[in-house]
Amino acid sequence: MPITIATIDSLRRKLDELPPQDNVKREVSKQEAVALLAEQVSALQSRGYAIDEIASLLSSNGLPVSVPTLKSYLSRARATSRKGLTKPRRTARGKLPSGEVAGAECKSMNEERKPESAPKEASARIESTTGVGSGSFIPRDDSIDI
Repeated sequence: MPITIATIDSLRRKLDELPPQDNVKREVSKQEAVALLAEQVSALQSRGYAIDEIASLLSSNGLPVSVPTLKSYLSRARATSRKGLTKPRRTARGKLPSGEVAGAECKSMNEERKPESAPKEASARIESTTGVGSGSFIPRDDSIDI
């Protein structure tokens, strides 16, 4: 059965008219639950609660989570909540979705990780110890040891 533009337009109108879904009963993963509670967990930590106490509190109130898992999920939630610090997601073939640029991380984050002087110093050290620039290859003469 062929699908016509009229059918698509009709479906588009019907989908636009649907009421919003009630999210209160929507099931979430542990990671998503921790992400939703990350602000409150941070507030508890600033009030002096240890991470193991918080994990115990969450576990006894319906969110069974271990301390290492809680730490991991919190770090992921904090990383994704900061604007500009998440890496663009790639498609199944490893390509970026249209409109996204590789290296779209926060500029200050890149500067902290990769100081510009480090690569220059490293190449200078290679040149001074071997007499050959970085990226060069000089084969040795054959030996009997092989």
